[in-house]
Amino acid sequence: MTNALQYASPTTRAVRPLWQRVVVVPVCYLGWTIGWAIACGFLMAPAVQQRLPAVGVTAAMIAGGVVGAFGGATLAHLARRKRWPHVTVAALSALAMLYLAYALYDMLRGPPTFLTGFFVQLGLILLGGAFAMLCGGVAGILLARRPRA
Repeated sequence: MTNALQYASPTTRAVRPLWQRVVVVPVCYLGWTIGWAIACGFLMAPAVQQRLPAVGVTAAMIAGGVVGAFGGATLAHLARRKRWPHVTVAALSALAMLYLAYALYDMLRGPPTFLTGFFVQLGLILLGGAFAMLCGGVAGILLARRPRA
């Protein structure tokens, strides 16, 4: 049986430092959101164009980005207490960044063609999305640690 004083006293639960609440939490959510928005925007555009040819490419990419942003924010919220989703996202985005950096280097090293500029822009946008996901994953790993009492 607990006495009344022990029952009424507040719990001594550890609180995260202010810098983690102000910096790391938005980086985690924004990283997941931006990364998934870019990925879904580029993945949904060809699928929408194939099924609905009347819809423009820009509209399909915007719709995919909006769906991806909501999905990324939802996944970041669901994974906020677990470490393995953040580690998986950080590892996969680091691998994607390495591959895209090598592909861009290889493309720029060769002779320029009439599509080089387009593919360099595409690669840089995807590289930015992978970097955002990497930042979100690393911030999520920091948040998954238990604060010290």
